[in-house]
Amino acid sequence: MPKTNLSTESQITRGIEQLVLGWQFISNPESQKKKFPIDLMINILEESYNDLSERQENETDYLDRRYRNYREKLGEKPFYIKIDLQKKIIQNLKGNEENIRMLAKIYLENYSEDYSDYILDNYLKVQKENRLLEYSLFVIVFFNLASRLGLTVEMTYDNILDSSKKRRRRIRPIGVSCRRPYLNLIAQDCNDKIYKHFVLSCITEIHTDIFEFANDSERKRTNLDLKYFRNSKDYRFGKEYIAYRIELKKKFLRHFRNVYFPEFEIIEESSDAVILEVTTWDYRYFFNAIFNYREHCLLLAPTDKVDFYKDILQNTLKKYSDD
Repeated sequence: MPKTNLSTESQITRGIEQLVLGWQFISNPESQKKKFPIDLMINILEESYNDLSERQENETDYLDRRYRNYREKLGEKPFYIKIDLQKKIIQNLKGNEENIRMLAKIYLENYSEDYSDYILDNYLKVQKENRLLEYSLFVIVFFNLASRLGLTVEMTYDNILDSSKKRRRRIRPIGVSCRRPYLNLIAQDCNDKIYKHFVLSCITEIHTDIFEFANDSERKRTNLDLKYFRNSKDYRFGKEYIAYRIELKKKFLRHFRNVYFPEFEIIEESSDAVILEVTTWDYRYFFNAIFNYREHCLLLAPTDKVDFYKDILQNTLKKYSDD
């Protein structure tokens, strides 16, 4: 079989997967007296890269050596993470925010849709507040592996808009997406078969053990193209694209383009203001953006959306006026 030389970045990416699976096993109190299943981990990761079917059973030693080398990449600059899974030792990860962020960044740049430093930083801040900093890296890798392996996952999800709706869900992960302003999991809900976005920091517990379920013969891989899916109604929660017109003070144009909407059409322009047409399906994000400019931004069209936005502002103001 021909030997494939992977790039340093690819080796680090595979090393990250070994690291987080090892950390999750070692950090679980129920695993303290168990032998680390390194052969099973190797098989899981090999299959996730579609390599396992091409290899012979007597190549286990070769695979073990190769994966040990991937882990050793994390022992070098800039991570200096020591990993000995046989002795259940992982050093320089727990509480190391810089390492966790670098590892998450490298992994997401390889696997997520539309990677964003800003979105990753927000995700890690929330997870740190929840005392789940190390777990946050595991969540990212777990769902990427689950999507590649075709696993059905059971999780507890705390609804972002209404925490009273926190409940267990069964899903089929598709991929991780930096969909503003959150780091999201795109997955199919096993209950209604609808594709949905789940905010990663709202996933409070994963009940599926990847070591236990990876060899499930019933699982099916999903051949969903995320780039194609992004243009579907499922990705947009069934919402239609709407063209909004706003008048914005010219001095804020650069900020608007770099922070909120990089693509828009300039309809009119004067010495101190521009009229822009912005097309989006995400009205909440759009309203948050224009509200940021206060009196320096005016929503002009469409008329029904102007009325809707005015109602939001008036109802908010009423809350303060009543006091």
